[in-house]
Amino acid sequence: MTRDGTVQNAAAATPTTLEQALPHYGSAYLLTVSDAARPHVVEVTAQLTAGLLEVRGHGRRSTSNAEARSEVTVLWPATDPGGRALIVDGRASVAEDRLFLTVARAILHRSGDAAGDAAPADACISDCVELGFTRA
Repeated sequence: MTRDGTVQNAAAATPTTLEQALPHYGSAYLLTVSDAARPHVVEVTAQLTAGLLEVRGHGRRSTSNAEARSEVTVLWPATDPGGRALIVDGRASVAEDRLFLTVARAILHRSGDAAGDAAPADACISDCVELGFTRA
């Protein structure tokens, strides 16, 4: 482990906290669920503010969905081929034009290599790194 809390591996340092990971990502996608139980996805920007993930750029439908069903996800795609996506799950609250997410879970996710050894049907073959985060 390095001085800043990242884990050093052969290729590059892997962040161990959400605070460390966020600067490496750009635009994100906010995922909410409609009244008809359909997923709704919009591109947004997000930053940590006082322990909450502050989301901007969502519209009326996302706001309505988050007010009715506060469990939402924010996804940042991998920035490089073979890289990890950043996924943050949490509970949303809406204030004016902003959505604030109380983080419940944050992970770096990369699909596993299904071509490798046979794994049991219920086994997870993904390469995930659970991230720590400051609780609001």
